[in-house]
Amino acid sequence: MGLLRYCFGWRKLAIKPGDLVLEVGPGENPMIRSDVLVDKYLTDDTERGGSLVMDRPLVIADVCALPFKDKVFDYAYTAHTLEHVDDVEKAFAELSRVAKRGCIIVPHWSYEGLWNKDYHLWLISTRDGVLVFRRKCRLFEMAPSEHRTRAKELFWRLYSRHRETFEVRYEWEGRINYEIVHCGCGDFNPTHRASVEKVVRKSLPLKARLKRWGRVMVTRWLRWLWRRQGLIRPL
Repeated sequence: MGLLRYCFGWRKLAIKPGDLVLEVGPGENPMIRSDVLVDKYLTDDTERGGSLVMDRPLVIADVCALPFKDKVFDYAYTAHTLEHVDDVEKAFAELSRVAKRGCIIVPHWSYEGLWNKDYHLWLISTRDGVLVFRRKCRLFEMAPSEHRTRAKELFWRLYSRHRETFEVRYEWEGRINYEIVHCGCGDFNPTHRASVEKVVRKSLPLKARLKRWGRVMVTRWLRWLWRRQGLIRPL
């Protein structure tokens, strides 16, 4: 993700000046405009690319049981999170309960077909303004191979340049329209799952650590500036 997209990509969303923004599942890369972060795993990096960023108010909680009052947030944002969640119906209910509107970003089914992450549970698409979540079945339980590794490397080059092509972006207001589909041949069993009890850290190369530090500094400066301009509501 380029620096300009990171800093100003949120302007494409229906976030208004002064909106209180919740982000669920920020992991190692929270959106710069989010005011409050919620993540389930404090110390386990199994299902994310690095350690949790804690540069804003952070609540450790499950998306299926958010500890907030009804409609306390103006906007709820979640990106690359719901494909990890088993009970997505409960997650949808909680997001629409605590926020007036929001945005859900998840990998498109074509991404999952090419990459098949072993902790993603759903194949996702949209149809006529409805989010369609199809539970992955046991056909996706494939052993690692050299062919699959090379295919993933080639796909990553394509994905990193055309990320939005392989994503579903769904903005909602009031309620989330969705459909849950099970194929009936047995649900996919993930081989790697994060736990609230484990400590699993992913080491990052020096370039990635410097990039992360730079984003934190840019985030602090821009959020200070936006607060002075009235774009962000003081907490």
